[in-house]
Amino acid sequence: MKANIPFYKYDVRMYIVYKGNDGAEHLKELTKQTRDDFPEQERKVAAVNVYKQLLKSHKDVFPQDAILFYDRAAVLFSAQRELKLGGEEKILSVPASLVAAAGGDATGIRVVIKKVTEGFQLTSNDLPKAVNVRDCERDKGILEVLSLALSQKGYMETMQFVTYGSGVHYLYDHRSLGFRDSELPELMDGKYMGIGLTKAVKVLEGDSGKTGSAFVVTDVTKGAFHVDEQNLLEKISQMSIFFDHRSGQSTFNVKTATQPFNVKSILQQIKGLYVRTTYGKKKTFPIGNIGAPANSLKFQTADGAQCTVEQYFKKHYNIQLKHPGMFTVSERHNQHTHYPVELLTVAPSQRVTLQQQTPDQVASMIKASAILPANRLHQTKVMKDALEITSRNPQLSAAGIAVDNGFTTVPGRILPTPTIVYGGSQNLKPVDNCKWNGDRSVFLEPAKLTNWADFYAAQKQKNRRYLMFITSDGIKQHDLIKLLEIEYQIVSQEVKGSKVDSVMFKNQNQTLDNVVAKINMKLGGMNYAILLGSRPNDPSSKWLNDKDRLFVGFEISNPPALSKMEIERGATYKMPSVLGWGANCAANPQQYLGDYMFIKPRQSDMMGAKLGELIVEILTKFRSATSIAPRHIVLYFSGISEGQFSLVTDTYMRAINTGITSLSPSYRPSVTALAVSKDHNERIYKSNISGNRANEQNIPPGTVVDTKIVSPVINEFFLNAHSAFQGTAKTPKYSLLADDSKIPLDIIEGMTHGLCYLHEIVTSTVSVPVPLIVADRCAKRGHNVFIANLGQGSAAVSSIEEANEKLVNHGELQKVRYNA
Repeated sequence: MKANIPFYKYDVRMYIVYKGNDGAEHLKELTKQTRDDFPEQERKVAAVNVYKQLLKSHKDVFPQDAILFYDRAAVLFSAQRELKLGGEEKILSVPASLVAAAGGDATGIRVVIKKVTEGFQLTSNDLPKAVNVRDCERDKGILEVLSLALSQKGYMETMQFVTYGSGVHYLYDHRSLGFRDSELPELMDGKYMGIGLTKAVKVLEGDSGKTGSAFVVTDVTKGAFHVDEQNLLEKISQMSIFFDHRSGQSTFNVKTATQPFNVKSILQQIKGLYVRTTYGKKKTFPIGNIGAPANSLKFQTADGAQCTVEQYFKKHYNIQLKHPGMFTVSERHNQHTHYPVELLTVAPSQRVTLQQQTPDQVASMIKASAILPANRLHQTKVMKDALEITSRNPQLSAAGIAVDNGFTTVPGRILPTPTIVYGGSQNLKPVDNCKWNGDRSVFLEPAKLTNWADFYAAQKQKNRRYLMFITSDGIKQHDLIKLLEIEYQIVSQEVKGSKVDSVMFKNQNQTLDNVVAKINMKLGGMNYAILLGSRPNDPSSKWLNDKDRLFVGFEISNPPALSKMEIERGATYKMPSVLGWGANCAANPQQYLGDYMFIKPRQSDMMGAKLGELIVEILTKFRSATSIAPRHIVLYFSGISEGQFSLVTDTYMRAINTGITSLSPSYRPSVTALAVSKDHNERIYKSNISGNRANEQNIPPGTVVDTKIVSPVINEFFLNAHSAFQGTAKTPKYSLLADDSKIPLDIIEGMTHGLCYLHEIVTSTVSVPVPLIVADRCAKRGHNVFIANLGQGSAAVSSIEEANEKLVNHGELQKVRYNA
């Protein structure tokens, strides 16, 4: 950015003006925000139309050469000079016809523009203010300017792009930029896949060191949308529940669609969907529920008579329904008003919500998004150039903003691979920095199994230590097995029949190796250890193997978020959140165990309230297993965004330190805390991509980047420990948020890399350190066990306290990695 460029911020309010029967004016705000896609996009498009008209018709306020950045709502920036308001605010008018949804009774559009009361003037020199360890103390004003400036093409070209939030721009027509239909597979259920670009403006280290440089981070994205303007009955007929895979044809008919089990599936996919009537004044509303068929649903008319929905439409609109036996749908905010589905169409620009997804759709989306690095980089460039995020953008240049045409190059290095240590003094070196062959290896600590069975029954009385279940693929009882595992404290394993077949008849011995590895871990054994560096006294290896160093990972599994409709009717969560943890609280410092606890659902401080209690439990287990208290605790927190860093530094660390002190006021171990995230849109590519397979095109395992694209004020690094076998690698980012041990960053990187080798089940690296893998599995186990318990009728738990008493391990399973 050029120095000393001023930016002036204005508040913009747009109102549709109506005149009531009493002669008084009534205003409806056009720039008011809403959460639902259709009304939000309808308002945004209308706001852009009004804004463009203002620029044409009020040149006394907006000079022709003005450099303006508008957010399609209430924020407008002017670069270089102020608008000519003639005071603190200006009221302007444009015709109501600019807003299609205004209606014929609207008399005009009123626009009020005024200077904001705080932060009216910013300058390009404010970039350093956006950098602070504490998010609440950052002044993000200049980042808002940059984000808006880089979004103008996507915001203003409403016929080419549809934008959600502030930085996700989708194409209306993917073919217009040369994308092939094959790159966006077809979806069922009246849905299609769109391609777009995610964009975020950040201050990163760059070449400026601690002062930082502005970066725009871009990545191609794909999303599912409902087909615009499709007849609702047609959409329902295309749903996958009616698709016969053998014939390739739809089996839809009215009788089948109105069966209770199909009605439930249909409602899941259309609830909350905005639809528009094809008759009358073209009313648009979100669907709330499904009602009785039009030929049987009766209501009382204004004259007091009773009639069916079918009779009403024939009498008032002269419309004879073609499918009167089909169910009706009601409005979300008016459950007593019902509409025939054949007289409704889907309103445009609606993304498929989480609740509206089907398993087949999710699988298709994952497959379509898993594109090779060379293709992904090309698609990202095509989208970024189409949005004019280039040096050729004249509006950016006039505002003193220069954007590089190419992507940023960063230095990286590949960390050395550890040595894998098996029993019998067998040492193996990984191949391709990530995998090894342990077929003929002896476990480092083999467990003994002399009493086992393949079913539960009365096995507890027989002192069984291990139960194996071999089940048909069609039997879904895994979670119930694990519920019984907790009750009887006998470790168990379910093996699907297809896996047995693959070993017996397809000679897939790797499956058998994994099963045996799991058995050894579940029984308290240890499959292998690692040795970092080329010698036993290598600094990284010493830090990893010290017996008085505790590594802990934390992960949360939350219940599904409540929908807007559920929130409006005061619904509460039906299950708690689950806090999972994994730690090396065993005799061998490289052996990891874990468990979980149930906590209040979706709390603002997430896991903060229970961390003090939990760290005491983990420290107690560590001391019980090793007879020593750790002098250094290394914590990995998963799922922490940049905006939540202060949650770790303040809330979490305070809770943990309180827990530590409660054990003994004199006990003061060093603590290192890192946030680990894959929830970012940074992608790291090879500078020269070659090969045809994912593992050839992606950056190699062990790649670490800790300069230029990291925070200028927080120690950060990207570590790609795993090999991506499909698509483009999403490299985890690690942020060092607290540390009083003075541990060097390269040692943290080396230890973290080593921890990615300790999964113990597969003979390859995993993407994040094993404490987080164990924590994640434990959190999911607790989530699934709770759901299984909900189906136990009167035996189901009724509170979080009871869940922690009855659905958490309190016996022998605490001593082993039961969820291996």
